Amino acid sequence: LELIRDRIVEVFQRAGLETVAAEGEFDPHHHMAVDRAAAETDEEDQQILEVYRKGYRFKERLLRPAMVKVAVKE
Repeated sequence: LELIRDRIVEVFQRAGLETVAAEGEFDPHHHMAVDRAAAETDEEDQQILEVYRKGYRFKERLLRPAMVKVAVKE
């Protein structure tokens, strides 16, 4: 089953499917914030802490935003 899944993913990637990067700073155009936590430092404000669900783009068009947990300065 893993071999079949890997081949399907490979075919989609060749066609133009890519995952949304979910590291670094929160971008409302590519991420959906579903949870938040207090930021411990100023540099950590609006940083992605955890990814709940991957997001996908197909040929530069967003299919599904990544669901993430974001650090918020309170």
